[in-house]
Amino acid sequence: MTTLDTSQLARYVISSADDRGFPVDATLTATSSDPAVATAEIVEATTGTASGKDELVVTAVAPGSALVTVADPSNPDVFGSDSVDVVAGGVAAVVLETPTIEEQAPAPTP
Repeated sequence: MTTLDTSQLARYVISSADDRGFPVDATLTATSSDPAVATAEIVEATTGTASGKDELVVTAVAPGSALVTVADPSNPDVFGSDSVDVVAGGVAAVVLETPTIEEQAPAPTP
């Protein structure tokens, strides 16, 4: 499980291998069970990634939970997933809403 706040993203290095651990060139897909909470995108190393390898980039959107899955569409039984919880970030603004005006209690009699 991974916890992110709404200003963060997570990078997972991803790869595919055969049943003996040898690298296999596969076209993987990424999905999020709730894109309103977190989005999932595969970024290939050839386009430039932080690690120099293929990465799954999960970006927090709004508080909640989502299951992020990477799969091989040609073999749906082969997949990897992570549960992502998104929480609110630190305080970035203070908002004063329109006040409610009320009469004060009567002053006490001396």
